[in-house]
Amino acid sequence: MTTDLRHLLDGWRRILAGEASSAERSSTLQGLEALFAAEEPRVAATCERLLEDAATARRVAEQLATTAWRSLHELEDLDRQAFSLWMSQLTLDLCTQALRSRPDPLVEDGVTTRRLADRSRWLKQASDDLSPAAQEIAYARYVLRLPVEAIARSFGRSTDDVAAALRDLRDAWKGHSVEEP
Repeated sequence: MTTDLRHLLDGWRRILAGEASSAERSSTLQGLEALFAAEEPRVAATCERLLEDAATARRVAEQLATTAWRSLHELEDLDRQAFSLWMSQLTLDLCTQALRSRPDPLVEDGVTTRRLADRSRWLKQASDDLSPAAQEIAYARYVLRLPVEAIARSFGRSTDDVAAALRDLRDAWKGHSVEEP
C-alpha cells in the first residue's frame, strides 16, 4: 500500500510538472480523490466537534480540501499514516484560524468595545467576586469563546438560563475597567 501511495505522490508531481501521460494523470487523480474521500468523514467530524457550528464546519472542510490539494506537493513521502497525520494538522490549523476569526464575545456581548490581548488575566480579575458557576460560564464564553448553545449543552442548562447568567455577568462588570492591566 505504501508503494501505491508513493506512486500517487510521484504521479501528482509529474502532473504538476506537466510530465504525466493522460493515463497516468487519470489514474493518479482517481487514486488521490479516493485517498481524500477516505479522510473526509474524519475531517468533517473534527471540524464539527471543534467549531460547534455546522455551517462553519462545512466551510472549513471545503477550504481544507482546496488547501490539501494545493499543498500535496509539499509532502516528502506518502504513506497512509503520514497522510492522515498531515490531514489532521491541516484540519487543526484551519479550525484554529476559523475560531480566531470569530467575533470576540466580549465585544459582541457589549462588555467592551475592543479585543483584549490577555483575556484570561482580565477575566480572572473581573470575576473574583462571582460564584464558581458564574466563573465557569464566563470562562466558557469569554476565554474559550463558546457559543451560548454549546455552554448550555455543556452545563446542562437552557440557553435562556445561560443568556440570563451572561446578562448578570455584564451587569456585575459594569464599571469594572476592561483596559489591559
